[in-house]
Amino acid sequence: MTKQAFGIVSLLDVINDKSARLIWKRACDIVGKHGLTSPQYPHFSWQVAVNYQIENIQDALTKISISSQPFKISISGVGIFPGLQPIIYLTIVRNETLNQIHQKIWVTCNEYGIELSPYYTSERWIPHITIAYNPLSPIVLSSIIEEMAFENWESEVVINNLAIAYQIGDEAGVAQELLFGKEVQ
Repeated sequence: MTKQAFGIVSLLDVINDKSARLIWKRACDIVGKHGLTSPQYPHFSWQVAVNYQIENIQDALTKISISSQPFKISISGVGIFPGLQPIIYLTIVRNETLNQIHQKIWVTCNEYGIELSPYYTSERWIPHITIAYNPLSPIVLSSIIEEMAFENWESEVVINNLAIAYQIGDEAGVAQELLFGKEVQ
């Protein structure tokens, strides 16, 4: 069976936001030295499910994005989700705006998700930007963390969108991106 997941995410604007571009490039350069690739679409996830009722989720996210304004997030450091396939990530500091949008998404979109991941509920959510999730050997994992541990990862980046991202097998992409405060054309 092909593994699939869909997520409500916010994409980092690595084209227009200099801070986002610089921190993402630094992280990718370190991971790349060890033969790994970082996710194609730098983002953080608000909610993840095996699938969504796509038309309903698009309508719900359109309403949330129109009523939201761009805001800044603070990146504070590096972390690891342990397990059989460890994940290295940049930590995002929770703030009031982040929590409010997260709550809106969960209240509005909950009923349209199929098999929602419990890791993204308010009580368990650790907002983060994944930088390496490929199968990591203990040696590669420790080498990356050793190098990253001696750098300052503190940064502020602007978040201006909600998007629907997907991964089906090895294929990943963004189905739709909605800018905050803008009507869909």
